[in-house]
Amino acid sequence: SESVLMSFELTGEMKPFIVARGSVAVDGVSLTVARLDESSFTCSLIGYTLSHTNLGAREAGQRVNVETAIIGKYVGKTLGAMGQGAGAITEDKLRNWGY
Repeated sequence: SESVLMSFELTGEMKPFIVARGSVAVDGVSLTVARLDESSFTCSLIGYTLSHTNLGAREAGQRVNVETAIIGKYVGKTLGAMGQGAGAITEDKLRNWGY
């Protein structure tokens, strides 16, 4: 069965949450990121996925809905909270902790 490499343009807000070999959902279809660069990510779609989802009918340039892995969102939110207020992680604190 055939497979196809499909690349998707990244927006700035999604870049921190897309990682190579990580999970991403495109139009509700769960995929693995095969390749990642500054402006796009690429997934390999097997024949079954192409024939049993809406992705097989997609054409270059069409907009898709992209959802990133929830764990990345939790990590981002936690790190953001750690960078604020009295509990903020600073370069001095990291140095004092031996990093």
